[in-house]
Amino acid sequence: MEGPLSKWTNMVHGWQYRWFRLEEDALLYYTSREKMLKGQQRGCMRLHGAVVGIDGENNSLFTVTVDGKVFHLQGRDEKERNHWVRALETVIRDCGGYRKASKHTENLSDALKLKILEADHHLSDIILQIRGLDSLKEYASEKERKNVDDLILSSNKLLDTVKHSIILLQMARNKIEISDDVQKPGKENINHQSEAGDLTNTVNL
Repeated sequence: MEGPLSKWTNMVHGWQYRWFRLEEDALLYYTSREKMLKGQQRGCMRLHGAVVGIDGENNSLFTVTVDGKVFHLQGRDEKERNHWVRALETVIRDCGGYRKASKHTENLSDALKLKILEADHHLSDIILQIRGLDSLKEYASEKERKNVDDLILSSNKLLDTVKHSIILLQMARNKIEISDDVQKPGKENINHQSEAGDLTNTVNL
């Protein structure tokens, strides 16, 4: 399977067009189909042990998480997004790395913990980039300052989205662990109060 998708690069360049090709154990991408035909590869995502996620608010966005990295991808619409997600999940399952976390509460809790750590890492990166843009603004011309202001505005929106995602992930993880404890007779739910406190600390980032 192959075709075009948008890939999030960084705060400066934003979303960039890329041509993707799905292989037996990897997702390769190129700057164009012509570059693919010439064998000029831009990057590669190994799919063994990868996790595919979808955005609940945007019907065209999805992510591929592997080796501690999160790749943000976007199709033209929900249909194209779902087509890629199904294909990726099939390849991940076939190469023996698909995480069937939904069947095992502990695996799901660990997967959510990984997502929270990744989101925290992205949060720190975004904050650093916003600070860098603020510093750049001081030396920019009037025309350049307008572009920097737009970047800062977009960055702050992304920052709010990541914060909200962390809150939702922690709520989901706490709910799973509470449910697991309820099913275990004789186990007291002592740790959940402290976890709720951790959630409050994260909200104030």
